[in-house]
Amino acid sequence: MTDTQEVFIRNLRRTRDRLGLTQEQAAERVGITQKYLGAIELGYKFPSVTTLDKIGKALHVEVYQLFVDSPETENLTPAEVVDRYNEFLKEHAAGELESVRNAFLAGLAKARKETER
Repeated sequence: MTDTQEVFIRNLRRTRDRLGLTQEQAAERVGITQKYLGAIELGYKFPSVTTLDKIGKALHVEVYQLFVDSPETENLTPAEVVDRYNEFLKEHAAGELESVRNAFLAGLAKARKETER
């Protein structure tokens, strides 16, 4: 498991816990099975872009936030976050995760616009 995947899993669990949701409750909100969410949280599976989007909406977070290691790296610039995510992509099959990367970059662009306001 990569560092980026560990960060994603930790943030997913932390966000779910902060909302007081069990895996079953969170999975129901997302529209996936508890078994699949459990596999994601154990690092056995990685969600598709569609599922990442559903996770973000169900847990009330922007998808990119699940890839930022906070608190020690919450002050990373958007470029540094992208660099870390690109490292993650290099360790995985590029074709499988290219769409995840595109969704991540779109979320990051949206976050940049919001911080510029």
